[in-house]
This record gives sequence, C-alpha cells and structure tokens, in this order.
Amino acid sequence: MNKSENRLVQIYDELRSLGYVTTQREFASLLGIHFSTLSSALSGAVSQKLVATAERVRREILDNDKSPAPAPAPTRKVEELSPAEMLRIIGGMAETIQSQQAVIDRLTGGEQQKKGAV
Repeated sequence: MNKSENRLVQIYDELRSLGYVTTQREFASLLGIHFSTLSSALSGAVSQKLVATAERVRREILDNDKSPAPAPAPTRKVEELSPAEMLRIIGGMAETIQSQQAVIDRLTGGEQQKKGAV
C-alpha cells in the first residue's frame, strides 16, 4: 500500500490542513496512541482498528466543530528592492567578507592558502 492509499495518512493530512493538528505527535495524542505506533501505521503497517479509531475521532471533531474555519494566517508583505538597492546591499556584503578575510589572515599569520576569489 502506498501512502496515498493509506486512509490514516489521508485523515492526518485532512486534520492538519484544517488546523486541528500540526504534528504527527499531536495526531498520535489525539488518537490515544504512542507516537512510534502512529509512525509505523503512517508508513504502511496500519490496522483496521486504528483506522476505525481515526475515523471516529475525525468524525467527532468535524461534527462538533460548528465554528467557521480558522482565518488564514496573514500574508507577509514582501519588500521589493530596486536593482540599485540590491547592488548596494551586495557591495556592502562583499566589503564585509573582504574585511573578515583580512582579519582572518592577520590572526592566522597569512598561512591560509587562497582557494578562490571572494
């Protein structure tokens, strides 16, 4: 059985996508089983009893939750930089790298071999 056919994986993915669980450990706790048991079951060694338990827990959660779906997390605003700003930032980084290399050379007595240009 591949993972997409594993009903336990499907239930876990559904509850995770709806925000009821975020980790496999939380899912195991919700089902009342040890994490290692769940891990084995998600990998394919799943029993019908465990699938039935997961189905029951899923049904209870979805039936008891009459509240609307949680609001999606706010999106982060991505700051756009002009090419000139990017060149300024990259130039500053290059200067920092060169000064760090000079300090390293001074501290090691210039014994390091140059392996590439910075």
